[in-house]
Amino acid sequence: MSHPLPPPFDELWATHEFFRRCGFAPAQIFILFDREGGVGVVLRHAGREFVVAVARSIGEHTAFEERWSALVERINSGEVPDADLERAWRTSDIYARKIGCLAALISKGIHPVRGLD
Repeated sequence: MSHPLPPPFDELWATHEFFRRCGFAPAQIFILFDREGGVGVVLRHAGREFVVAVARSIGEHTAFEERWSALVERINSGEVPDADLERAWRTSDIYARKIGCLAALISKGIHPVRGLD
């Protein structure tokens, strides 16, 4: 069975999902490309930012953004089953580190709107 969320898109989606499950709006969550060719997810809330690095080297940004956008469309349209998304969430690095990430958010003065499941 092919994985519906291939690396590093699985971690990118799961990190976005981490912020969503904390109660932050999609308009506060952005994909960030760094100067070294890596990608991460940034939360902007109440004048503060919190960045989670996801992958160190992703190749050309435009092609990566196109693949990410196509995946997001598939997810939003329901083409990717909820069970696959839940599996991607529960097996992600961010899920394994969620308590530490919550503590780091709070230490930066960013308080989640709700708790994680």
